[in-house]
Amino acid sequence: MNEASKPRIDWEKARVDYEVGGLSYGQLAARYGLSKAAFSKHGRKNGWVQDAGPAVRRQLAERMALGGKVADINPEKREAAIASAVSDRVELLKEHQTEWRAIRAAVRQALNDANSDDWNLRSKATATLKNMRLASQALALTHIGERRAHGIKDDDKAPGDGVYRLVQVEDPYAE
Repeated sequence: MNEASKPRIDWEKARVDYEVGGLSYGQLAARYGLSKAAFSKHGRKNGWVQDAGPAVRRQLAERMALGGKVADINPEKREAAIASAVSDRVELLKEHQTEWRAIRAAVRQALNDANSDDWNLRSKATATLKNMRLASQALALTHIGERRAHGIKDDDKAPGDGVYRLVQVEDPYAE
């Protein structure tokens, strides 16, 4: 088959058909007009697996990179299910980021107060910092549990979303 007669393949759509739609390489070949061997080779090379999890995580990373906005969602039901799962996870990650910003702001204020000439303010700041340590550990454990419950693994985090690692907390769900 020469270059001019090769069909143009939308590899992302074919990947969704395989991973989420459950089509076999043979069914993909029939649908897209390319050989089964070509799909098999491309699938192995690019890590295709028939499981919705990787597709959800891939789209989650893409949407987080876009600030949670949808670039292009396929209107098919399978894509809609993935998009819905991604939306839920994006909202959870945004909530986690907001909570950490609040902790950070409170810690910064307490650190500023700790440098005050007022002894009472310094004393309150010390107590606040101790409480913030406990609060941040509790928040970190909550976030670990929520991420685990939503199928978000550490390798799924968007850049800059690793604040909870600053608090040394063991993951009680670690394998």
